[in-house]
Amino acid sequence: MGKPTCAQVKVGETAPDCASCPFAVKGIPSHKPVRPLVVKKPLGVLIGEGPGHDEVAMQEPFVGMTGDELNMMLAENGRPRQSITIANAMGCMPPIGMRTEGNMRSAATACRPWVLSILKSAVPLSTPTLAMGKWAGFLVTGKAKAIGDARGFLRYVNRRYKPLILTWHPTFALFRNPWVQADFEADMDRWARATRG
Repeated sequence: MGKPTCAQVKVGETAPDCASCPFAVKGIPSHKPVRPLVVKKPLGVLIGEGPGHDEVAMQEPFVGMTGDELNMMLAENGRPRQSITIANAMGCMPPIGMRTEGNMRSAATACRPWVLSILKSAVPLSTPTLAMGKWAGFLVTGKAKAIGDARGFLRYVNRRYKPLILTWHPTFALFRNPWVQADFEADMDRWARATRG
């Protein structure tokens, strides 16, 4: 399989702006972009930032070590992975050494129309969304806010993605900074309660 010229775009979707993405070379991604995993009538939506090696290899968001932890937390909350729509703000893996604020913003901006078009066509209006990480929050709100200042609140956004909870990215919360793990777990619990109405 050759390199894709851009993300595979289906009928009715808006194409991403791969030509403006700093992670692509002359508008061509280094790997096949990872599409959102959409289920019919999802109980909730989880949004991450960008795929890692396992996600790229399996072409599915949130697999591998972080995905395993997330799956256990979903099961503990009575919300199995198979009942959730899962997406990333970016279709491509941010290369090491290029994860600057400016590059991440540009990549998230380039992918945003594509990812939103997929979610808006498949996710009911009132589906609770948990945006995990700064760029996940940017996907939904259009604003890149520091998670430490924005997390944990149940909010309504643009009458489209509601309710919305912003939280830490699970890799950061579960493996890199134990000081925020309790915050992440509390936000996951709050989101799960929102999915029950």
